[in-house]
Amino acid sequence: LIMRELRIFKRLRDHGISTYDMFKNRKGKFLHKAELYGRVRRVAVLSYLEGKKIKKEWADKQSAYALGSCLRTIHDCNVIHGDFSKENVLFERNKICGVIDFEWGKFTKSNKVK
Repeated sequence: LIMRELRIFKRLRDHGISTYDMFKNRKGKFLHKAELYGRVRRVAVLSYLEGKKIKKEWADKQSAYALGSCLRTIHDCNVIHGDFSKENVLFERNKICGVIDFEWGKFTKSNKVK
């Protein structure tokens, strides 16, 4: 599941959509071993994205258009977000600065997403 999300991040960044950068370990792998909650787990180390959930005063026609345009660009990359909501889009002063949480995202074979 996490590897699919990391592949989605890479594809979107390659197409100019701001999302997380991923950091490789010394062996060149994206998954790192870390002890969490008393167990060794495989985790991905991601960059920090600046931004906040949209504020009421930013919600206007321009931000709605930007959201639609962003979603269209994601679909043009043959990706379905799966959970596209205001909680998963980061804004900075009325502009989209990042899209996050592609846990439910999927690749499609066609960019003709309805």
